[in-house]
Amino acid sequence: MKLRRRLPLLGFCAALALLGGLAAAATGSLQAGRGRSPAIPACGQLAGRPVRTTVDSEYAREYLDQLPQRETSDPSFGRELEAVRRGLETDGMDGALLQHLSKRYSPDFATLVFAEYTSTQPANRRAQDAYLRELDAVRRTGEANALADLPEASAYLVLFAPGWLYRSHPESGADLAAERDLLSRAGIESRLIGTEESASVESNAEVMADAIRSHRHSERKLILVSVSKSGPEVALALGKLLQPEESARVEAWINIGGVIRGTPLADAALAFPRRLVARLLVWINGWDFAAVESMATVPRKAAFRELRIPARTKSCRERTISPRSDNLREPLAARLGPSGAVPLPRPPAARKHFRVARSPLVRAVWDKFQQRFPL
Repeated sequence: MKLRRRLPLLGFCAALALLGGLAAAATGSLQAGRGRSPAIPACGQLAGRPVRTTVDSEYAREYLDQLPQRETSDPSFGRELEAVRRGLETDGMDGALLQHLSKRYSPDFATLVFAEYTSTQPANRRAQDAYLRELDAVRRTGEANALADLPEASAYLVLFAPGWLYRSHPESGADLAAERDLLSRAGIESRLIGTEESASVESNAEVMADAIRSHRHSERKLILVSVSKSGPEVALALGKLLQPEESARVEAWINIGGVIRGTPLADAALAFPRRLVARLLVWINGWDFAAVESMATVPRKAAFRELRIPARTKSCRERTISPRSDNLREPLAARLGPSGAVPLPRPPAARKHFRVARSPLVRAVWDKFQQRFPL
């Protein structure tokens, strides 16, 4: 069967499958960290695919190496792994467990456990298998052939919801420029929803709702793509602000690393006395502190319980696993684990982009504060 006949709705353009790589660039930590973790070479199989990377501990290296056969060189470590797996089978995965594993072993170890667990869930396995089949097909036939003249492309419009600080720091990837360019070259029309880059979730959700509402009489179907902070913004628009008839043209929603239930990173920034310095940094950079407050876990979880996403909207959540704890700033990553330490977008070497960092005096005060009140 021809490739174009096999492309599913959520992947009707194989270009969108490549969005998985975005999350690693568009997600990160709110606070700049101190020091770097070890870089231990490791290779193995993860979710049925070969992985060659570097990890932050021997525990993570051993775990990745033993995944296919589930055998370890250390019997005691092997017994601990089996206890963890039995716990996952009975109690499932949650943030508290990932935080425990990060502290007990390392952030990369917790990330690998998370990846193995999610890859074994039936729904995730089906989605991952479909994604990999299409990706392999694109690699065999070439991007140009795979994306040329898609039979249903003209029937869809892709709306991209950008992440936090996407205008002032486009280098983070939160503006989704690379993905929009890819679709443009494939002849697929897309648009960027013009949200305020540092407004609260609730404020931007209104913008999202207006953008979706404006297409309610369109003949084309909508595919929404959100990333990081725009995940809860789209969720709030679809699940609360819009009437069913206003979102009737939304066919699918692809949520990449969206912090729909908030992030502990925001909680950490809002805790006293760090809140005082966080507010100062936000003010100096001209951002809106309401954005940080709106990403805290308490308000987001409360809002999540009230959401009612239309059943007709096909949703897909992409959570990119990127072992190598340099992607997570220490020591916060070790405390929060992979579920809490990756969602907020940051530019590479974020600290140098803060205007406050240009003041030696303020920088010295900030460093002293970090030493006195470590994250």
